[in-house]
Amino acid sequence: MVLLNYNQTKDMIEDYFHGQYEVLKFLGEGSFAQVFLVKQNFLNDKRAMKIIKEPLSNTKNIDHIFHEVQIASQLHHENILDIYDAGLIGDIAYFVLEYVSGGDLEDYRTSYLKANRPIPIHISLDIIKQILMGLGTLHSSNPIIIHRDLKTKNILMNYGDERLIVKISDFGFARELSSNADDFEVGGTKPYMAPECFNGVFSTRSDVYAVGVIFYLLLAGEFPYRLSDYVIGDIVDGKPWKIDLKPPSHFNQNVPKFVDKLVLKALDVNPNKRHIDAKDFENDLDKAIEKFKEYSYYKEYLNELKGLEELDELDNLGKLGELGEFGELKELEESSRIAELKESSKLGESNKDSKDQDHILNDNILEAFRLAKTEDGLDEASSILEKEVLKDYEIRKTYGKTLRLWKGDYPDAKLISEAFTVTLKGENYKLAIDLLREAFAYNPILKDTYGYYIDLWSIFIDLNKNKDFIISINRLENLMDRNDKIRDIYKDSIDTLKSYDEDRILNEAIDLADRGNLIDASKLLELLVVYDDEIRKDYAYKLSLWKQDLSM
Repeated sequence: MVLLNYNQTKDMIEDYFHGQYEVLKFLGEGSFAQVFLVKQNFLNDKRAMKIIKEPLSNTKNIDHIFHEVQIASQLHHENILDIYDAGLIGDIAYFVLEYVSGGDLEDYRTSYLKANRPIPIHISLDIIKQILMGLGTLHSSNPIIIHRDLKTKNILMNYGDERLIVKISDFGFARELSSNADDFEVGGTKPYMAPECFNGVFSTRSDVYAVGVIFYLLLAGEFPYRLSDYVIGDIVDGKPWKIDLKPPSHFNQNVPKFVDKLVLKALDVNPNKRHIDAKDFENDLDKAIEKFKEYSYYKEYLNELKGLEELDELDNLGKLGELGEFGELKELEESSRIAELKESSKLGESNKDSKDQDHILNDNILEAFRLAKTEDGLDEASSILEKEVLKDYEIRKTYGKTLRLWKGDYPDAKLISEAFTVTLKGENYKLAIDLLREAFAYNPILKDTYGYYIDLWSIFIDLNKNKDFIISINRLENLMDRNDKIRDIYKDSIDTLKSYDEDRILNEAIDLADRGNLIDASKLLELLVVYDDEIRKDYAYKLSLWKQDLSM
């Protein structure tokens, strides 16, 4: 096996492609290949380049393998990793692939195990649905492509605008080109291999079995069969599959019986009893998803009934008052971004202690937020944060919304919108300023339109912290003198504010609202809500409506 260091590989690639590809960094390696992040300079596009570690053996069926690569490169689907190019640099094979900046399904699955939590059933169903959609494209190609090495490490993941997107990678080409794989590894990875694969039989049904293993892992948290407990001779003889397989619900009581049945069919020892191919599996899965929606609805309904019974019992015991502000709806109306990012010591006003803050902040996250506030840095910031989000459950809870804002189309517009949303109740101004700065870094032109809000919200931050109403109003008046836009906002309110009389200001705000002038009313009320905690309790929700020109 040839082991080239980073500089040698970088020089080899850049010399061969004459400047078409620039090697940016080393991404990782497996048993058979190294992977590098490269930039296609003419298209300004980041891609992954996989380099096989050893020269090609003359005994390998190179023509057949590259013929499969050619077929796969012509297949395009959201859930399949695109193949852009493949070839030889001397006797070293390379593949140029779509770059997925997130992580893989194994990282994502492990993040739940570390948090001692099961993956929600609906997420598992969606992941398997996407895998089958991508695999179905391979199985329906002409000729049919058998993946042969489906496993959680080969399912890459990143975030789309609304949900996780999975992509099937590593079609087994690299493995087949390596003489380092033993006879059984050429066809896949042992725990994911169907019994017949150990006798050299591969088909769409063996791919179905591998998806069944992944499905079982997501639901149960462990492999269906412990092949590591057996020597290879016993595996070939089929001994691991002679035990009775426990359904996923044995390990996870949230799994419905009809989902158990679907998984066990995919894992049947007899390939003829499994689904024929990915599309056949997907058809049954779609039925299970619809049934699960109905199942979830009735389960939630029963839980609500149970909850009402518990409340009745508590009330009968005279304990309902001990629950405090139980059922406070206003808390549920907060933006999920606010609720999530309140946990961060860097973003927004945090109530978490320093130990928890250390847990959800690390050097990579800090670097991501630093980059997000630098011009042209949002793409790299998204890549860094995406990796952290996918591999850690707590980080995902805290920063999942942030990642969705950064990624996808029009992140600047989404960040601006979120900045104003999080301040609706007269809070989270530090967070809002961070959001604006991220938007300005992505689109500097926006600073001319929204930049003055940073100065305005800084006054609100100091008012909340120092509780000096007179100084804050004086600062606001000085800002009005310097900025025409601020003057236009507060020109009809400043005289009332300069009375420094809370009762007068509040009464004037209420009077304006009664006369339908909710926007001007909100300008008066916002400063009071920021300043006075008692007023906040009574009027924060009303402020959020007035700022949107909505009445009660």
